[in-house]
Amino acid sequence: KQWYQRRVRGRMGSMNNSCFDYLPLKQKHRPFNASIQTWAGKLPIKDPQQARDVKYSRKVFLGGVPWDITNEDLIAKFGEFGHLTVEWPPTKNGQKPKGYVYIVFDEDHAVYKLLDYCRAYCARVFRGVCDGTMYKYHVQSEKMKSKEIQVIPWDINDSTKVIGPRDKVNMHHQVFVGGLHGMLTATGLSKVMNDLFQNVVYVEIDTDKYKYPLGSGRVNFSSKESYHKAIQCKYVQVKTHSPKIDKRIQIDPYIRENENCSKCHEYPGPLYCRSCFDYFCDGCWEHWHVRNNINKHEWVSRQRNGKAI
Repeated sequence: KQWYQRRVRGRMGSMNNSCFDYLPLKQKHRPFNASIQTWAGKLPIKDPQQARDVKYSRKVFLGGVPWDITNEDLIAKFGEFGHLTVEWPPTKNGQKPKGYVYIVFDEDHAVYKLLDYCRAYCARVFRGVCDGTMYKYHVQSEKMKSKEIQVIPWDINDSTKVIGPRDKVNMHHQVFVGGLHGMLTATGLSKVMNDLFQNVVYVEIDTDKYKYPLGSGRVNFSSKESYHKAIQCKYVQVKTHSPKIDKRIQIDPYIRENENCSKCHEYPGPLYCRSCFDYFCDGCWEHWHVRNNINKHEWVSRQRNGKAI
């Protein structure tokens, strides 16, 4: 009776209430015994044609900047290449982050002018071909008269990777990948995921309005088995020396909108079980898992703590 009343109450309310407000707290935070896999190796290099066809985003990452540098310092230093705005990454306490910042130029050609004035060096040389070019540039602040900082542009062509025929891209076999390193390209991500789970057919890095990476992406598999292996592995530790990356990325099912519950087929199913591989409404989730004595399963949703992801 207690379960039935909670289910009816949720269905009569709004979708947000039915999805979250009437679920027991213990089910929201139920532990999931997911494995953590490690990938270590060399990322693929660009072929010469790709290196020639580079097209940079107007947004550029600056790393290792002096702690006391100001907007005025940055505009004065980089304004010689073109008009720009400064973007400080958001922080929890609202204070300016220390050590890195983004600059956004009004024109594309300003990025190329900046890179021409940078000290460029090869992060890796493979068979006589330079791949992973790194850039350094000198700046100064009131406390620090000269410091060489890292300049990291983003090639827009690195945002997608298609492997094989497009007709094999199945939207039902798509995973969401979060916590990506800023220098991990779609080609590199496809290498990592294909080595671990096989049958990767499409990779896309999520970007902002400047076509600069947001730190997340999506990966499609051609087989259900590879898709299941990926979402059952919740984390992957990526380690490589060039570029230097040691980052843990998170893998979740990509939750499709407007999916009905896979059990009752009548109500919206916003909860996806990463062990059953099905969508559930709030009532069917509890009823199905309690009845089958599988209380350790974990659900994921497009919302967490009331915020969209």
